[in-house]
Amino acid sequence: MRDAPAGLAQHIGTAIAVLGDGAEAVPGDFSRAGSVALRAACNCGWRASADCPLLDGEAQAERLWRSEHMLPLCALGEEPASERIGRDLVDRMLNFQHNLPFAETSPLEGLRAAARIRQIADLSVHQLLAVALRQNLPLQQVADALGTDPSALQADTGYPDHPSRP
Repeated sequence: MRDAPAGLAQHIGTAIAVLGDGAEAVPGDFSRAGSVALRAACNCGWRASADCPLLDGEAQAERLWRSEHMLPLCALGEEPASERIGRDLVDRMLNFQHNLPFAETSPLEGLRAAARIRQIADLSVHQLLAVALRQNLPLQQVADALGTDPSALQADTGYPDHPSRP
């Protein structure tokens, strides 16, 4: 696919014949004897969620492969949504900090806003630590993400050194 991020060039889409019982014919077998539909597929193992009719099915399968498989992979290759959201949030906080000179005329408003931001940030860290714990993420990785030392993280939050496995 043109303009795909590096590493996605190994994905090769194809249309595979689908037999009456739902099984796939051998890839590359274009005789389609007994086939009832075509299925968009990729050599990585991905399969489309819906089959295509035999008539014009190859073109439809290619469109499905591009839209359902390759485009999401390209979007992830460009920038995961979680990174974009995090970057946007940090940019807004830096903008708030940049505009703090307004506090000369209204310091109490600035303090209230900063306190609310701190409350939201603390609650967010607490909620994300709970998710990290449920996913059994290692203490070192969590500490690195927070920009702190593992022992300080344990002391402040009680995050376990070795999360228990369910």
